[in-house]
Amino acid sequence: MRFRWTNKELAEVSDLEFLRVLCVERKSDCTNTSAPLYKKICGIEKRIEYQIEEQRKKDALPEDTNNHIQILHHDISYYLDDDSELESGVGEAEHIEYMIGQGYSEGELNKSNDDGNDGIRGYWKIVK
Repeated sequence: MRFRWTNKELAEVSDLEFLRVLCVERKSDCTNTSAPLYKKICGIEKRIEYQIEEQRKKDALPEDTNNHIQILHHDISYYLDDDSELESGVGEAEHIEYMIGQGYSEGELNKSNDDGNDGIRGYWKIVK
């Protein structure tokens, strides 16, 4: 089987998808499915499919617009309702440090207003 490509399709298809199609096409020319060449092409095709799937997952994720801070050698992604930032060694950062020590990897975050009231809410989690 031979695949035909229009100029538009060639411009829109990713390199990985194009290589996967080439592997499928070359496999269809093999007459011996036990041959080393066929097995090699199958292995390459599987690795390409895995990379394509990983890229699709990555493309499907929303863009990270959260703030980040380093606590206990962890990259912590967080947001607060007022879009303010946390500082290391301050109450909220210490709370996250304590929660990590207790085995948590994410949780609610409450930050005091300038007047000392608990009014700003948010969320934190360890980025993997």
